[in-house]
Amino acid sequence: MREAHDGAARHLREWTAGKDIASTDVERVLAGLEALERGDHPGLPPDSPDPTCPLPGLTSRPWWTPESFPWAAALLAEAEAIREEYFAVSSQLTRSEALRSPKESGRLRASGRWTTVQLYHLGQRQALASSFPIAAASLQRVAEQPCGMVFFSTLEPGSKIEPHTGYTNAHLRVHLVIKPNEGARFRVADEWRAWKDHELLVFDDTFEHEAVNEGDDERVVLLFDIWHPDLSEIERLAFQESMDFFRKARARHHLLHALANG
Repeated sequence: MREAHDGAARHLREWTAGKDIASTDVERVLAGLEALERGDHPGLPPDSPDPTCPLPGLTSRPWWTPESFPWAAALLAEAEAIREEYFAVSSQLTRSEALRSPKESGRLRASGRWTTVQLYHLGQRQALASSFPIAAASLQRVAEQPCGMVFFSTLEPGSKIEPHTGYTNAHLRVHLVIKPNEGARFRVADEWRAWKDHELLVFDDTFEHEAVNEGDDERVVLLFDIWHPDLSEIERLAFQESMDFFRKARARHHLLHALANG
């Protein structure tokens, strides 16, 4: 929705001026917002992925080593508690609380049944986060949350998430495996991997990726975003401010649309 993108770079310049932050400290974020507004990505290497909001100069590779992140061991130590909480709470959720992903939504297409339980959306805490206090506290403590998206993702037997690419390279995406399945697998760029019990997978979702469950049971992961490690603290704050701008712009657009259609 282009209406939400228009003015984002101008808003960030005004925000940095109000915070007495030098524009040079957020020039990568500004470059990404300007590319988003234009709809093109000049300056990216020919073999690079194609994010909608690309920040230049960030290390780019499909898969990242979980052990390179200082919080990984602590999160894995809490994996069993998160898993127990998920199964205890999810069995009591209503159908409306387990959100079914749309068959077709922008870049994302899915077949079969893929459901999500959202804890954070664009860095904003959702109502269901309070139902999962162990998971929410673990991520805030060891994985620098909130940042981007956080949700439990269930891919049921015979389901597939078609190849797609993510929104921005400012985030990396993590899967904490809650319930693996031998028939479920996952591709990022040209490499397929299986989800293994209590494993962390860290990847750049601006590379093309897809998922399939050909097994006879569901596959469940806790999916969450982390900041790209190359970003400074100021760049992180600037990017989150931009996401808040988009969220409010979308809300205004939907409100005006609802009022116009009475």
